[in-house]
Amino acid sequence: MSYEKELAAAKKAASFAARLSQQKIWDHAAGCIVVTEAGGVVTDAAGNALDFSKGRYLDLYKGIIVTNQRLMPSLLKAVPEALQQTSSSTL
Repeated sequence: MSYEKELAAAKKAASFAARLSQQKIWDHAAGCIVVTEAGGVVTDAAGNALDFSKGRYLDLYKGIIVTNQRLMPSLLKAVPEALQQTSSSTL
């Protein structure tokens, strides 16, 4: 996910990046700080804060949500449904 997408999400939009591989912390740490300082929210697909303390890799298996406070409840509801539809359509 690019910094431009993360900044747009912090302003008024939302972004969800589904990732199936391990993500290195340095790929997301700076963007997370920028979004958070701008008033946005960055979580994993389940709504948990990203944990940068576990070593080189984030413990993510579904993706990252970047949005503002207002849209977060809607995304937390929509993302699991979208992931389920995606996984069932690839079978």
